[in-house]
Amino acid sequence: MQLKVHESLQGLKPYKSFDERSDVRLNTNENPYQIPDAVLEDMGKAVQEALKTINRYPQDNQDELKDELVKYLAKRENIKLKKDNILLGNGSNEIFALIFEAFGGGQCITFSPSYSMYPHYCLDSVTELVVIPRDPDQDFEIDTNLALRSIRLRGEREDLHIVLLTQPNNPTGNFADREQVIKILDQAKIEKALVVIDEAYAEFRNDDDEASLDLISKYDNLIVVRTLSKAFSLAGARVGYAIAQPKVIDILKLVRLPYNLSALTQAVAITALKHSDEMLKNVEEIKQRRDSLSTWLKEQKMGTKNLQVIPSSANFIQVGTSRMPSFPKKAHDYLLKNHSIEIRQVGPEGFFRVTIGTEEEMDKFKSAFSEFLKTVK
Repeated sequence: MQLKVHESLQGLKPYKSFDERSDVRLNTNENPYQIPDAVLEDMGKAVQEALKTINRYPQDNQDELKDELVKYLAKRENIKLKKDNILLGNGSNEIFALIFEAFGGGQCITFSPSYSMYPHYCLDSVTELVVIPRDPDQDFEIDTNLALRSIRLRGEREDLHIVLLTQPNNPTGNFADREQVIKILDQAKIEKALVVIDEAYAEFRNDDDEASLDLISKYDNLIVVRTLSKAFSLAGARVGYAIAQPKVIDILKLVRLPYNLSALTQAVAITALKHSDEMLKNVEEIKQRRDSLSTWLKEQKMGTKNLQVIPSSANFIQVGTSRMPSFPKKAHDYLLKNHSIEIRQVGPEGFFRVTIGTEEEMDKFKSAFSEFLKTVK
């Protein structure tokens, strides 16, 4: 039987995160460390308690989890928020799907290369994706003047609905400075467009990188999206959240399905936030290992040429060369076939992304990558 599939899905392939042959997964930007035993024990107790009422639907307003998020962000970011500033979702993927369902339908500007799921959100919401290229000669930074002209042009046509900014950017690791972010917010506000800042890797940012949560009170066209998947080692729990002014959150609630976070997920996330210090104790270690790997990569040569290593504010590094488009595929296939190490071919052309793993995983990657570079002509 020939099923009638929507024409926009013709020829597309489902998302695939990793290859089952890999033993060392340096491609999905997960935190490589397991949750501390003491925290796991408390999570187990919380889950056991939640199971007593599993025959009932979970708390739909998720007040206890929101309370813990408010306390966590006040402590770590010195930001005062209220529960009505927060919307919780089944991972940040659901949050983005809700944002596009509520505010999409026109055009969405993003700065490429960026997160590979953005085109999917646009496709699902019948939103036109407008790609503004990052400058490869400037380590893929955003060209501010080009960004503002593009926002103004699309806005004047009344087509622009959403501007997507990723802080730090995935896959390049860039972090736009505060002045640049404010200029984008101001121009978007003139054009009555929403700015969505994806801060999935915010906990890994460098000390001089300014997050955007403090701008929420000043801009009613801003949503900041975060997750517990990365720094909190909770990728398998699927907990994301949006932060915005209450009237924006109320709009998102119109399209959110009820009971979107299970009672068990809420129990795990509440416990994790109560133990945020223990949960995040490896973040500084990962950042130091990232900087060490960046230094090492800059010393490597392919023939007589150095590789281009993009400065990173995340838990991954983008590396490659625009001179050889086939470089990331060759590196990926060699590392996977010979060492069961998987990196991510996510673009731009000539570059791959490598997640920061444990010290042992980084040693394996360095050894295997050095070996690979000797094979490249």
